[in-house]
Amino acid sequence: MIFGLMMLLIISLVVLTMFFKFSKKGTGELQQQLGASLQEAAREDALIRCQSMCNDITDDNSLIDYCSAQFTVDWDKNGLVQGPVSSGKWWFCEERIPCFVLVEKCKRQYDGNVCRNILAEFNTKNYYSLHVNLDASVPDVKDFGDGCALPTSTSSPDTDGQFPTQYNWKERFCFANTFDEVNDPNFECNNVVS
Repeated sequence: MIFGLMMLLIISLVVLTMFFKFSKKGTGELQQQLGASLQEAAREDALIRCQSMCNDITDDNSLIDYCSAQFTVDWDKNGLVQGPVSSGKWWFCEERIPCFVLVEKCKRQYDGNVCRNILAEFNTKNYYSLHVNLDASVPDVKDFGDGCALPTSTSSPDTDGQFPTQYNWKERFCFANTFDEVNDPNFECNNVVS
């Protein structure tokens, strides 16, 4: 009888161990699926909110709100919100993704050029929150860098020999210039590729 109880106890322990092992594995998979769903939802939320802000542009104030709107999103779904990432034709930093990169040619007229100009003229703080030199440093203002040095057209090629930076938004829309340079009547952004 004691032998039978010992066998029953051992079998019960094995069954419980297997149950906890499988339930733990299932929970881990569920957490991964939930994390991926949340990351995709964050991307969709940023796109929807940017499109909504674009649709609501009626004057300079709403244009400034749209142009200065930024989102922090794990765009490449790697579990980290850091570094450069590409989507479509643009390279941007996951720490600060501007709406005018996510909604191309909002209402067919509001792009990065328009946003650069209006922010440089009317809202220099928001301009500098987007502006960083291409090497991620800001010459005359501190604490506005996004911590992400986007590759530039002068960067070394990728392994396939192609420059990954054809559409670095900061370079293409001349956000590396100070607001004083942008407000100069002779300023021209020759980097823009449509």
